[in-house]
Amino acid sequence: MIERMEALTLSDFQQMEALERTCYDAAYIAPAAEAYDWYRYEPRSSAALSEDGRLIGFVNLFPVREDVFLRLLSGAYNDSEMTVRDLAPAGAAVERLFLSCIAVAEPYRGQGVSGRLLRMAAAQYCAAPDARIVTDNVTDAGRRLSERCGLSFRCESDHGSWIYAGGWHGFVQALERL
Repeated sequence: MIERMEALTLSDFQQMEALERTCYDAAYIAPAAEAYDWYRYEPRSSAALSEDGRLIGFVNLFPVREDVFLRLLSGAYNDSEMTVRDLAPAGAAVERLFLSCIAVAEPYRGQGVSGRLLRMAAAQYCAAPDARIVTDNVTDAGRRLSERCGLSFRCESDHGSWIYAGGWHGFVQALERL
């Protein structure tokens, strides 16, 4: 049975890093210890699913500072270098979100796991009415997902990816159709 993973540990983030390596080029992957620091600062930022105690997929969705969001929109920010300082202050109104990563193990792709992960992650946030979201896509599958989620292409980044953005509430509504 596929289950939500609760109270993630550094070991879980090491498994996430290993899963990422099956999906993405190493240049786009943050070290597990850094990703775990993000999670400890902002526990809503990561959601993961497992089956029989084994990680099958995860998503990282972050509230970010305005300057980081603007750099993302312009394609001048590579999240593999993100630190806790780039996240919105704890307790601040959620106005700008960054869908950084979604990874699903090969046997589970095409089975609705991505949609479930995204809905789990989005449910963690009560965003402002005019909140916005940005994605930085390094694969064609990521681009297609961004488009299915109602996001619009903005630009190519300075690190070889494609930036999409849109309104948070439209994004959340689109998730219901995934």
